[in-house]
Amino acid sequence: MNPDLTGLWNTTMDGLDCCGFYNYTDFTDSPSYNDNGMAYPEQCCLKGICDLDNASNANVTGCLPKLVELIDENIIIIGAVALGIAALEIAAMAASMSMYRKIGSKSR
Repeated sequence: MNPDLTGLWNTTMDGLDCCGFYNYTDFTDSPSYNDNGMAYPEQCCLKGICDLDNASNANVTGCLPKLVELIDENIIIIGAVALGIAALEIAAMAASMSMYRKIGSKSR
C-alpha cells in the first residue's frame, strides 16, 4: 500500500464525510481490510468498531456522489479559473510570438 495515497484518500473521506468510492464494500478484501482484522475505515461507520454490521447499518454515502455534488456546486468558479488560465496562456503565446518576430527582424 502506498502511504501517500492512503493518506490522501483518508483526508478526502474525512473532508467529504464519505466512505469509499461507492460505499464501504469498496474496501472488502483490500489489504487494509485484511491487515486490520476485517475492519473498514472509521469513516465508514458512525461509531464503534467498523465491522461489516456497523458499516452496512451506517449508510455512509460514497465519495463519487459527493465529488460530483462538490463540482456541480462550484462549476462557475471552476469555469472562471479555467478561462483565466486559458487567457493567460494565449497572452503568453502572443507575447512570445511578438518577441520572436522582433528578434527575427533585428537579425536580418
